[in-house]
Amino acid sequence: VLFPFLTKLESAFPLRIFITSRIQPDIEKQFARLGHDVVAAEISPQDISQDIELYLQSRIDDLPVDSNAERQELAKKILSKSGGCFLWVRLVLQVLEHIHDETTIETVLEEIPEEMTEFYDRTVELMSKNVREKDIAKAILRWSVVCTRPLKTSEFEQALNFDIGANVRSIEKSIEGLCGQLTFQCSAHLLQ
Repeated sequence: VLFPFLTKLESAFPLRIFITSRIQPDIEKQFARLGHDVVAAEISPQDISQDIELYLQSRIDDLPVDSNAERQELAKKILSKSGGCFLWVRLVLQVLEHIHDETTIETVLEEIPEEMTEFYDRTVELMSKNVREKDIAKAILRWSVVCTRPLKTSEFEQALNFDIGANVRSIEKSIEGLCGQLTFQCSAHLLQ
Protein backbone atom coordinates (compact mmCIF):
# COMPACT_ATOMS: atom_id res chain seq x y z
CA VAL A 1 0.00 0.00 0.00
CA LEU A 2 2.83 2.41 0.83
CA PHE A 3 4.89 1.99 -2.34
CA PRO A 4 2.28 3.11 -4.89
CA PHE A 5 1.75 6.18 -2.72
CA LEU A 6 5.51 6.90 -2.73
CA THR A 7 5.70 6.69 -6.53
CA LYS A 8 3.11 9.48 -6.78
CA LEU A 9 4.54 11.63 -4.01
CA GLU A 10 5.71 15.07 -5.02
CA SER A 11 7.26 17.37 -2.48
CA ALA A 12 8.22 21.04 -2.54
CA PHE A 13 11.08 20.29 -0.17
CA PRO A 14 13.70 17.52 0.03
CA LEU A 15 12.05 14.47 1.50
CA ARG A 16 13.87 11.37 2.63
CA ILE A 17 12.12 8.29 3.93
CA PHE A 18 13.90 5.51 5.78
CA ILE A 19 12.43 2.02 5.45
CA THR A 20 13.86 -1.05 7.09
CA SER A 21 12.74 -4.58 6.38
CA ARG A 22 13.81 -8.13 6.02
CA ILE A 23 14.61 -9.00 2.43
CA GLN A 24 11.48 -10.22 0.69
CA PRO A 25 10.94 -10.52 -3.07
CA ASP A 26 7.85 -8.30 -3.12
CA ILE A 27 9.62 -5.57 -1.11
CA GLU A 28 12.59 -5.66 -3.51
CA LYS A 29 10.20 -5.41 -6.46
CA GLN A 30 8.48 -2.39 -4.92
CA PHE A 31 11.80 -0.67 -4.28
CA ALA A 32 12.75 -1.23 -7.93
CA ARG A 33 9.54 0.59 -8.97
CA LEU A 34 10.74 3.69 -7.10
CA GLY A 35 13.58 4.13 -9.55
CA HIS A 36 17.04 5.61 -9.15
CA ASP A 37 16.27 7.73 -6.09
CA VAL A 38 16.43 4.68 -3.82
CA VAL A 39 19.55 3.87 -1.87
CA ALA A 40 19.40 0.31 -0.59
CA ALA A 41 21.82 -1.26 1.83
CA GLU A 42 21.72 -4.85 2.89
CA ILE A 43 22.95 -6.17 6.20
CA SER A 44 23.19 -9.93 6.17
CA PRO A 45 22.83 -12.09 9.28
CA GLN A 46 26.53 -12.85 9.02
CA ASP A 47 27.30 -9.12 9.16
CA ILE A 48 25.67 -8.75 12.53
CA SER A 49 26.29 -12.16 14.09
CA GLN A 50 29.36 -10.74 15.85
CA ASP A 51 27.24 -7.96 17.36
CA ILE A 52 24.63 -10.47 18.51
CA GLU A 53 27.38 -12.60 20.00
CA LEU A 54 28.67 -9.57 21.93
CA TYR A 55 25.14 -8.90 23.17
CA LEU A 56 24.79 -12.53 24.28
CA GLN A 57 28.13 -12.34 26.08
CA SER A 58 26.98 -9.21 27.90
CA ARG A 59 23.94 -11.14 29.16
CA ILE A 60 25.63 -14.53 29.59
CA ASP A 61 25.28 -14.52 33.38
CA ASP A 62 21.48 -14.29 33.01
CA LEU A 63 21.28 -17.65 31.26
CA PRO A 64 19.65 -20.31 33.46
CA VAL A 65 22.60 -22.72 33.68
CA ASP A 66 25.41 -22.89 36.22
CA SER A 67 28.68 -23.64 34.51
CA ASN A 68 30.42 -21.28 32.13
CA ALA A 69 30.75 -24.08 29.56
CA GLU A 70 26.97 -24.66 29.63
CA ARG A 71 26.29 -20.93 29.31
CA GLN A 72 28.63 -20.69 26.32
CA GLU A 73 26.98 -23.71 24.69
CA LEU A 74 23.50 -22.25 25.23
CA ALA A 75 24.65 -18.88 23.86
CA LYS A 76 25.97 -20.64 20.73
CA LYS A 77 22.60 -22.37 20.25
CA ILE A 78 20.75 -19.08 20.59
CA LEU A 79 23.12 -17.37 18.15
CA SER A 80 22.77 -20.14 15.57
CA LYS A 81 18.96 -19.99 15.72
CA SER A 82 18.75 -16.18 15.73
CA GLY A 83 18.93 -15.72 11.96
CA GLY A 84 20.59 -12.36 12.58
CA CYS A 85 17.63 -10.96 14.51
CA PHE A 86 18.50 -9.04 17.67
CA LEU A 87 14.86 -8.88 18.72
CA TRP A 88 14.52 -12.66 18.55
CA VAL A 89 17.59 -13.07 20.77
CA ARG A 90 16.30 -10.52 23.25
CA LEU A 91 12.91 -12.25 23.43
CA VAL A 92 14.49 -15.66 23.93
CA LEU A 93 16.72 -14.31 26.71
CA GLN A 94 13.74 -12.71 28.39
CA VAL A 95 11.79 -15.98 28.36
CA LEU A 96 14.82 -17.99 29.52
CA GLU A 97 15.25 -15.75 32.59
CA HIS A 98 12.18 -17.46 34.08
CA ILE A 99 13.09 -21.04 33.12
CA HIS A 100 14.87 -23.47 35.42
CA ASP A 101 14.55 -26.93 33.88
CA GLU A 102 16.93 -28.13 31.14
CA THR A 103 14.11 -29.75 29.17
CA THR A 104 12.08 -26.56 29.34
CA ILE A 105 15.07 -24.57 28.05
CA GLU A 106 15.21 -26.83 25.00
CA THR A 107 11.44 -26.58 24.57
CA VAL A 108 11.61 -22.77 24.64
CA LEU A 109 14.32 -22.77 21.97
CA GLU A 110 12.21 -25.06 19.80
CA GLU A 111 8.84 -23.34 20.40
CA ILE A 112 9.75 -19.71 19.79
CA PRO A 113 9.39 -19.30 16.03
CA GLU A 114 12.55 -18.20 14.27
CA GLU A 115 10.54 -16.05 11.88
CA MET A 116 9.29 -12.92 13.64
CA THR A 117 6.04 -12.92 11.66
CA GLU A 118 5.19 -16.32 13.14
CA PHE A 119 6.19 -15.05 16.56
CA TYR A 120 3.89 -12.04 16.29
CA ASP A 121 1.04 -14.21 14.99
CA ARG A 122 1.47 -16.50 17.98
CA THR A 123 1.56 -13.53 20.37
CA VAL A 124 -1.63 -12.04 18.91
CA GLU A 125 -3.33 -15.45 19.09
CA LEU A 126 -2.41 -15.79 22.77
CA MET A 127 -3.63 -12.24 23.45
CA SER A 128 -6.97 -12.96 21.80
CA LYS A 129 -7.54 -15.92 24.14
CA ASN A 130 -7.46 -13.65 27.21
CA VAL A 131 -11.19 -12.95 27.26
CA ARG A 132 -11.36 -11.28 30.68
CA GLU A 133 -8.83 -8.52 30.06
CA LYS A 134 -8.89 -8.21 26.28
CA ASP A 135 -10.23 -4.65 26.56
CA ILE A 136 -7.21 -3.62 28.64
CA ALA A 137 -4.82 -5.19 26.12
CA LYS A 138 -6.56 -3.38 23.26
CA ALA A 139 -6.41 -0.08 25.14
CA ILE A 140 -2.70 -0.55 25.91
CA LEU A 141 -1.96 -1.21 22.25
CA ARG A 142 -4.14 1.70 21.15
CA TRP A 143 -2.43 4.19 23.48
CA SER A 144 1.03 2.82 22.61
CA VAL A 145 0.35 3.52 18.95
CA VAL A 146 -1.34 6.92 19.18
CA CYS A 147 0.73 8.67 21.83
CA THR A 148 2.94 11.35 20.30
CA ARG A 149 5.52 11.25 23.09
CA PRO A 150 6.58 8.76 25.74
CA LEU A 151 4.00 8.59 28.52
CA LYS A 152 4.86 8.46 32.19
CA THR A 153 3.41 5.60 34.22
CA SER A 154 0.81 7.83 35.85
CA GLU A 155 -0.21 9.25 32.46
CA PHE A 156 -0.59 5.77 31.00
CA GLU A 157 -2.75 4.72 33.95
CA GLN A 158 -4.91 7.83 33.51
CA ALA A 159 -5.24 7.17 29.78
CA LEU A 160 -6.52 3.63 30.44
CA ASN A 161 -8.90 4.90 33.09
CA PHE A 162 -10.21 7.62 30.77
CA ASP A 163 -10.43 5.31 27.75
CA ILE A 164 -12.05 2.20 29.24
CA GLY A 165 -12.50 2.96 32.94
CA ALA A 166 -9.79 0.48 33.96
CA ASN A 167 -7.95 0.96 37.26
CA VAL A 168 -4.79 -0.99 36.52
CA ARG A 169 -2.73 -1.77 39.63
CA SER A 170 0.64 -2.24 37.91
CA ILE A 171 0.89 -0.74 34.45
CA GLU A 172 4.35 -2.24 33.83
CA LYS A 173 3.15 -5.78 34.58
CA SER A 174 -0.06 -5.21 32.63
CA ILE A 175 1.80 -4.06 29.54
CA GLU A 176 4.14 -7.01 29.62
CA GLY A 177 1.61 -9.59 30.76
CA LEU A 178 -1.33 -8.68 28.54
CA CYS A 179 0.45 -7.64 25.36
CA GLY A 180 3.15 -10.27 25.15
CA GLN A 181 6.24 -8.94 23.47
CA LEU A 182 4.37 -6.51 21.23
CA THR A 183 4.71 -3.62 23.65
CA PHE A 184 7.51 -4.77 25.93
CA GLN A 185 10.25 -3.06 23.96
CA CYS A 186 8.50 0.29 23.81
CA SER A 187 7.19 0.03 27.38
CA ALA A 188 10.61 1.02 28.67
CA HIS A 189 10.28 4.24 26.71
CA LEU A 190 6.62 4.75 27.51
CA LEU A 191 7.10 4.39 31.23
CA GLN A 192 9.71 7.05 31.91
